[in-house]
Amino acid sequence: MAIMEEDSPKRRRVGLIYDDRMCKHADPDDDDHVEHPNRIRAIWDKLNASGLAQRCIVLKAKEAKDNHLALVHSGKHIQLIKNISSRKNSTMKRTAERFDSIYFNEGSSEASSLAAGSVIQAAEKVAKGELDSAFAIVRPPGHHAEKTEPMGFCLYNNIAIAASFLLNRRPKLGVGKILIVDWDVHHGNGTQKMFYDDPRVLTFSVHRHDSGEFYPYGNDGSYSMTGEGAGAGYNINVPWENDSCGDADYFAVWDHILIPVARKFNPDLIMVAAGFDAALGDPLGGCCLSPYAYSVMLHKLMDISRGKNIVLALEGGYDLVSLANSAKACVEVLLQDKPLTRSSVDLPLKSTALVIQTVRQALSKYWPVLASELTDEVINSSRRPSQTEDVADTSTASVKGKSKVEQVRSAERKNDKKRNVAEMASNEKCAHYSRCSPSSFRDTIDRVKLKMGTAQLEAIKSTPFGIFLDMPNLSHSLTKVLAVMRRFQPKTMSFRFGEEIQIPFEASEFSMVMGLRYMGQPIDLQLKLKSSIFDGKKEKTFRNELADLLVDLACKDDCIDDFCRTYILFVCNCILFPQGNYSTPSFIFPYLEDLSDLGSYAWGKAVSDYLIGEMRANVTGKKSYVNGCTIGLLAWFYERVPSIGSPTSLSRFPRFFRWDSSKTGREESKFQKALSELTAEKVVLFIPKSEESKLINLPATCLDDCTNSGFNGAEVLLEARDNEIIILKKEIEELEARDRGEHKNRKTEPKTEKTEPIYTVPT
Repeated sequence: MAIMEEDSPKRRRVGLIYDDRMCKHADPDDDDHVEHPNRIRAIWDKLNASGLAQRCIVLKAKEAKDNHLALVHSGKHIQLIKNISSRKNSTMKRTAERFDSIYFNEGSSEASSLAAGSVIQAAEKVAKGELDSAFAIVRPPGHHAEKTEPMGFCLYNNIAIAASFLLNRRPKLGVGKILIVDWDVHHGNGTQKMFYDDPRVLTFSVHRHDSGEFYPYGNDGSYSMTGEGAGAGYNINVPWENDSCGDADYFAVWDHILIPVARKFNPDLIMVAAGFDAALGDPLGGCCLSPYAYSVMLHKLMDISRGKNIVLALEGGYDLVSLANSAKACVEVLLQDKPLTRSSVDLPLKSTALVIQTVRQALSKYWPVLASELTDEVINSSRRPSQTEDVADTSTASVKGKSKVEQVRSAERKNDKKRNVAEMASNEKCAHYSRCSPSSFRDTIDRVKLKMGTAQLEAIKSTPFGIFLDMPNLSHSLTKVLAVMRRFQPKTMSFRFGEEIQIPFEASEFSMVMGLRYMGQPIDLQLKLKSSIFDGKKEKTFRNELADLLVDLACKDDCIDDFCRTYILFVCNCILFPQGNYSTPSFIFPYLEDLSDLGSYAWGKAVSDYLIGEMRANVTGKKSYVNGCTIGLLAWFYERVPSIGSPTSLSRFPRFFRWDSSKTGREESKFQKALSELTAEKVVLFIPKSEESKLINLPATCLDDCTNSGFNGAEVLLEARDNEIIILKKEIEELEARDRGEHKNRKTEPKTEKTEPIYTVPT
């Protein structure tokens, strides 16, 4: 690889580290796991194909030494990761199951040591002045790894190790203050804890929080976590409470929180935990950053460091196209000290102003530069700069240009999305991931209903999906979903809790809870016919695209059919059949050709069959993630066994899919019809292990009470078995404790008070 000439005034000495040995770390049981070797290969191939790699100084990766790892990790943790790859496959699998979202194979020990060592090497060479900047293209990622345990795909905390190495082992290099910027969509819980009381390190993280319901869950990512002791004020969290945050939202955070504080802190080195899973199309993130946004954010950081002393270390990013393009944009900035250019403009979400104001208020006692109160107009001025604007002046853009912004916004957004969708559609997705998104769905529908005409509203109400119009705001916990699914028994089609309790999964009952028809014309889940709807222009749909299209169609009375089709696709995308968190399975399209027949199909059975297939694949080890109606599964679970649901649990999972019999007319008749269809069959309610499997009719008391308080049949049977109820309640308490981050492996968390979310989706 060619080394750039050091005397060129326009080129900077940029280091790259990549090593194929880090590709040996892979999930032995799931080829489709999102954190897979092709992530770093895609970046490396992109940099080589574009000629950027040839303009950089390529460094050889080195493994980290034990004493360097010990700067942030316990000896027991180091020995575990160091020796795990030499163990038997069965031992590696059992060990991985002890941790949260971790896998091991024969390449894990070497790859993780190379990842940590590569970030150390890159940081040291920049600190010595041998390089101006560097990008360590490494895996496994690191920012979730804590002192005593790996988690969230992370084995060692690469960036924390490198920062501690410079501060504690290389003080003569003159690096006394380090700014760590984590723009990964997930909170860097491990990095935060390692420097929580250290004023030498200013840690900044902007991430999805969703009131503690987004990975890594709990309250660690709250804005109230500002550091303790000597480190008070040196930990900054900017928590998004919803998805769909885009370029302008991040620019506003940079301009009104990060950059003012960073200038006052005046770091000797900037380290970026460069996760690209907030990019548009990522299967885990749910946000929509463009490569352009990453280039601008990096450019603003380089302005603080005067183009030098900056190190990027790869974290997340699971869509290969957006990952490679975003990484390429960052390397271009490192080499040329200017971001990409684009003529598009946009404004932050309304909720962004509230987030920024709340974070500034929490930090103002430590950083007076944040004490002034900002208006929404000032925050909105942090929009995307046009090609004719200087990037350095984006924080002071004139509010008078707002009308022009509004005019350009719609057309530019559509063009951007067309380009991104075209790229994603041509790329084979790296994995599928279930992220039922009731909050983002509800937020979009609330906005749509403000514009929706009477004709559209009535048309939707007449479909089997009309019930979702009034779906309440619910929290969704993937941790709980996976914990419940691990108890699924494919042979008996039941969930086992403890030694004695077995809860059968009855598909018709599940359909009833969701309010979808179980009987009717079958839906072929393997159907792959080309669709002619939307003028034949769409064969795959994406969530952000559908949301925009819904808003556009909501105020047009002559687009009722397309509005109905778009709405139903949006329901399937967010709630029923989420595939890869962004696209709807193609078998949905043929059933939208004739909307008059839509209600005759067995949608409830299709959703049940789809979910059952996903659960089978999950528990048999064929998949690590689950597509399908997982929020519906949680709702069914608490409906099915109401005696184990505490008031808190039941309030979190109300019966939102149920036909509401308290209403009159159409809903009541459909509810009664669905109930009679369900009770016409034998429904399994409860099968103790000590008894032979048998079918039990729904008790009369259950039928009398079901319209008011849900199915009580399970409760009637469970009341006679107090010891088994105790077992079940204990299991559920463990699941809920796991969601709060209180399971046995979380012993090093700082004690915090419960913090209310900055805002919630309107109800």
